[in-house]
Amino acid sequence: MTNSESWLSHGFRRASGLLEKQAALGWAVIVALLALLGVVYLARGSQMVMTGYRTRELTGELRALQEENIVLEAQITGVRSMDELQDKARAMGFALAGPGDIEYLIVDDYPAASGPVKTAPGPPIPETATWLASWWAGLMRGFGGWTHSMAGEGF
Repeated sequence: MTNSESWLSHGFRRASGLLEKQAALGWAVIVALLALLGVVYLARGSQMVMTGYRTRELTGELRALQEENIVLEAQITGVRSMDELQDKARAMGFALAGPGDIEYLIVDDYPAASGPVKTAPGPPIPETATWLASWWAGLMRGFGGWTHSMAGEGF
């Protein structure tokens, strides 16, 4: 064998070992890429599942809030202004009672009062109160006076 043949055979032997190493490295890169792709796929899938659970949770919360909104709307429609209530009372035949219209009933064995029961006016509404608080206080004052005037009517 000549020197050039030995160099050539040595090159092929070395190239074959190098090819095996490159092939192994190539397979390792492919496996690593597939593993990375699997991790990304699993992470994305779990994120989608978590989003689904959160969507279901928020949908339930939305339904509960809608039901509460319906109840509140029904309560709002049930509340009327004092003028409307007074008009309805007048239409039913009720009227404001004067001092001569009030009848006191005497109940046997009931401690007698020293005179007619007088109610103190409600506390003044501060100017800083909200509209709803002033409306409610006015309604309570009017309703309190109405119930006291109607006490002799069987209420």
